[in-house]
Amino acid sequence: AVYASGSGTEVVIDGAHLKADTASDEGSAIHLSDSALAEVKGESIIHGNHVVGGTSPSSVYLKDGARFTLGGKAKISNESGKNGSGVFINGAEFTMSGNAEISGNSTTSSGGGGHIEGTGGKFNMTGGTVSGNTAVSGGGVYIASGCEFNMSGGSVKDNKAVHTSSTQCKGGGVFLAGKFNMSGGIISGNEAKKSDTEYGDGGGVYTESIGAELKMSGGARIVPSADKKSGKNDVYINAD
Repeated sequence: AVYASGSGTEVVIDGAHLKADTASDEGSAIHLSDSALAEVKGESIIHGNHVVGGTSPSSVYLKDGARFTLGGKAKISNESGKNGSGVFINGAEFTMSGNAEISGNSTTSSGGGGHIEGTGGKFNMTGGTVSGNTAVSGGGVYIASGCEFNMSGGSVKDNKAVHTSSTQCKGGGVFLAGKFNMSGGIISGNEAKKSDTEYGDGGGVYTESIGAELKMSGGARIVPSADKKSGKNDVYINAD
């Protein structure tokens, strides 16, 4: 695993494989804090890591002003943890570009691909794919109140929110309690699913009633399912 902390600390990973590690707390593969910087690029693979315990476990954990870039053909896949099993962003900034991929990750809570919380938490997506991830809420990306998801390219597709309770099964692609600025890219094929025959709310995007802000512009697209069924890549706006 990689641990970096402090302003002026910079880590570059190009073509490396970080596989099958286990941690008892945050960040089984990469842990960045206190304004540290990291870039993972080339055909780097972060795969099969697992966190047990901790309050915010994930394979890549960013906090306190850290900045992390996932670019090239780098991939974060097959990770498991409590929250944000792919990437957990706590008052930090994550940028995804090129043909990077966050895929096949699962969590028993929120944010299968990415979980954003904490003051100044931000996810910038200019390219790449968030796909095939699973969570109770925010199968692809979970955005807490006060945080931002800025999407100008790439795709959020084929993710699932899965739970038998409709009060928890929300946001197959994106769960939004903060701000989501979508100026490009595509959201497609996501589902909020309670069972084989029942669906939850906001297969594509679920927005909370207080503080959530969704802005779409440019060539941004949220593609409805062929049968236009509620819970299948739709947008649910909670007005309660």
